[in-house]
Amino acid sequence: MEPSDTIWVGNLPMESDEASVTTIFTAYGHLVRVSVLPVSNGRGAAIIQLTNVAEATWIVQNLNGNIAQGLTEPIVAKFAKRPSGPRLPGGQSTAAAPATPVATAAAVRSSPYPSGGGYGEKGGGGYGGKSGGGIGPGGGTIDELLLSMLKNGSFPQMDRSMCMQLYISGLPPDTTDQDLYKMFTPFACPIMPNGVKAMLMEDGSCTGVGFVDVYDTQAAQAAIASLNGLPLEDGRTLRVQQKRNQGKGGGSWNGGKW
Repeated sequence: MEPSDTIWVGNLPMESDEASVTTIFTAYGHLVRVSVLPVSNGRGAAIIQLTNVAEATWIVQNLNGNIAQGLTEPIVAKFAKRPSGPRLPGGQSTAAAPATPVATAAAVRSSPYPSGGGYGEKGGGGYGGKSGGGIGPGGGTIDELLLSMLKNGSFPQMDRSMCMQLYISGLPPDTTDQDLYKMFTPFACPIMPNGVKAMLMEDGSCTGVGFVDVYDTQAAQAAIASLNGLPLEDGRTLRVQQKRNQGKGGGSWNGGKW
């Protein structure tokens, strides 16, 4: 099935209900709607709609066959059709309207750039600030662009045998996935778009833990040597180390479970 904003997850505990499924998967994206399916062969399943295709793709690529946080057995995750039933609070108001994620402590950040169309005095279409043609913003969303790049093989092909999965602890509460990129790309760490994850609590703040998949063992070791044991302003210490029990070939962390 083509990638979509909706996934089917299976091999869940038999007693899974909407509340428990929502609690588990809120850590991995903004949920619009959850529909729990009838128990089959003693295992639970659910259809989950997220706010965009990128979040759903991340779950399918990273959690399928792995153990999600809060569970004890690997799950199955694949794309599906949208569920029916009521939406979760903060989800879409109409079927045709695009979903808007609820603002969280980690998501509310001031932008370093003024609003508008790039280099120019006012919002507009490109260099010079005037509306119209030129080098202006394209259509669609950045999530759609990244998904197109993944589907068309635009990113460099990574050797999964070279992947080292890093476990980071001691991160500040406002840490995001983007911040993890900023931390590790200066070490020339090859990281795929779905190769970082800052673990979040229900209010959107970071739990202090993050994971990074680095497709170069030497670059990963350089990052560990530089960052592990770094003293923080609040007296804590940053820890960066190779994830224990790394799966064969790397490429995904087991839902944050060691």
